[in-house]
Amino acid sequence: MRKAKRVFIALLLGIVMLFGVAGCNDGTQNELQGEIDGEQSQIEEMNYSVVYEDVSYVWSADRKNFIGICNSNDELIELCTKNNCGFYDNENPDYESALGNKVREYTEEFFKSKSIVVCSFIKSSYSGPLKVSSLEVVENTLTLKIKRPNSDIADSVVVCWGFIIEVDKSIVSVVTDSTYLVI
Repeated sequence: MRKAKRVFIALLLGIVMLFGVAGCNDGTQNELQGEIDGEQSQIEEMNYSVVYEDVSYVWSADRKNFIGICNSNDELIELCTKNNCGFYDNENPDYESALGNKVREYTEEFFKSKSIVVCSFIKSSYSGPLKVSSLEVVENTLTLKIKRPNSDIADSVVVCWGFIIEVDKSIVSVVTDSTYLVI
């Protein structure tokens, strides 16, 4: 009888500990999700639109990771050229990429009232699609936060991620620096 009681108590403690650990993990994820959801509503308030977020398996070998704000077509060409993106060079593998095609759609007419934030980086990861979670301007710095999905899949594929966000010029008029974070 005594042995059965000890086994029962041990099992009961094990179950309590299991639920306690599971509860901690769920609470942390929910807290993080709430943070992301809160930032999502900030996106709408800031009046901007994510028009491109995708992955490419083709890129030039000397391409750099970058983020930049473009207020004109000339600035967009300069940003891409400076970072060795071949979006405007039909001899470059970047030219025919989906991101390259999207970048070349912009004209001076578009830039009369809007700007774009362009971000591209090569990252060893493909546990699922990366998504823009927020765009913030604090003081003079624009920060693009990109949410990485929770996954048990190992990061083993090197891919090139690209993001284009259209914004009102008023949002970026004070920005002197920009950065991106993958969270």
